[in-house]
Amino acid sequence: MTDLPEAKAKANVARERLVATANYTKARLTPLSLLADGRDVAKEHAVALATVALSSRKSRVLIALGAVTAGASYLMRKPLARYFLKQISKEKNHD
Repeated sequence: MTDLPEAKAKANVARERLVATANYTKARLTPLSLLADGRDVAKEHAVALATVALSSRKSRVLIALGAVTAGASYLMRKPLARYFLKQISKEKNHD
């Protein structure tokens, strides 16, 4: 049988691991963290889809082009939105 001080030390180590795991889980379940994870997964899928589409480009040119365009549009959506909003505001100022 183990002695009491050794058992207490093991219990303290286990408690610290449990608290660390709970804190990590809590941080991973925040809305921003979940959103970032979803965004990363979507990027990975877009790249994989574009890779598959490009590998079969000889037989399906339009599908490959569409997949690459969709992936690039997704990855560049914020800069494109800023550009188009800037263009729209310039047109309004000229009228």
